[in-house]
Amino acid sequence: MKMHPQYHLRHRELRHRELSITEQNPERLVKSLQCLRQRAEITYKQSVLLRLKGNITDSVHIIKTFLLSLNNSELANGDLAALHLSQATNHAYCFNFEEAHREMKKWTPAPSLPGKEEHLLWDQVLCAGRILRGEGHFEEAKICFESCLRTPGLRQYKRLLVTAALADLYCELDGLGREGNAYLSRANIMVGLEIEKLKLASSQHLKGYRRLILSHVEIKIKQGCHGDAENLIRELLARFGSLREPDITDRLGHVRALIAFARVSTSVYDALRRWNDVLVWNRYYNPLEEEVFTCGVVYLFLCITSYNLGDIDQSIENFNKAERVIGGKGPQFLIPGVGTYLFHNVSSCVESTTGWRLSLLGNGRNCHPI
Repeated sequence: MKMHPQYHLRHRELRHRELSITEQNPERLVKSLQCLRQRAEITYKQSVLLRLKGNITDSVHIIKTFLLSLNNSELANGDLAALHLSQATNHAYCFNFEEAHREMKKWTPAPSLPGKEEHLLWDQVLCAGRILRGEGHFEEAKICFESCLRTPGLRQYKRLLVTAALADLYCELDGLGREGNAYLSRANIMVGLEIEKLKLASSQHLKGYRRLILSHVEIKIKQGCHGDAENLIRELLARFGSLREPDITDRLGHVRALIAFARVSTSVYDALRRWNDVLVWNRYYNPLEEEVFTCGVVYLFLCITSYNLGDIDQSIENFNKAERVIGGKGPQFLIPGVGTYLFHNVSSCVESTTGWRLSLLGNGRNCHPI
């Protein structure tokens, strides 16, 4: 409904009067600022909850709405830091990394941070690491995560979170052939130590435990220990299956575990069923979203699996689906290997077996099977 111009004029007059009163009354100004800070904190918490539920659009909206309701001078930059970092995380989830960088930089830490703002600097460095990882800048992201992990006195959930994130980066760097096996060995040690601590404390129910096990699975697969990896995956799938309302990170973790399960298949029939399960669960968790780059990689695995089963028509269909999904998107790096070594390996396997080559990789013997 369109508001009458006099309404907006009256609103500005009242707002101006409120500001005049508070400027003349320091006590009222203090109370007004306290109220705004409380609203900022509530908005931040709501944005996080909405994001965890998978509702990124509403999370973005409530932050924008609150920030637009403020006058420039009402709150200090530090009071809005958590909101800007939450918004940057929202943009990163939507693969809008340019906007994520811009949002994150809206808070500039003071040279000498008050104690209560030190945790915000840690959150900003972690946020920067996530954005850089999402862009495929693994070396730069590694510096951020290693810096976070070295912070003394970290709370357990933060330590587990950044340990798993760093282990995943080490897997990516190992896939690029950096430093021989040093990265993979380092990841195995740091993740293994944290898992043992959690087991001794009977804390396997924690989200941090599930996150570490996901990283441990990737390490085991890369080490060629498929039997050990499969045991860990089965434990993970049971834990994800017992969650009544998995949040966005556990949904991603579940899909990631299913991808790992398909990768360690011992028969082509198991592989066919497991790769299809990945697509089924991804559609279940994201019914209204278009298929992402990860789905395109899954279609390539289904392409080679169908071909090995002698179902050429289905293999062609899966290849064309992969072409459609991957052709319109750049690589995505939410799950270790999906945008790098897994994609490159399965693309090479498809080409060497069938002669079909994805258009984005250049001309092959037969870019399009039909």
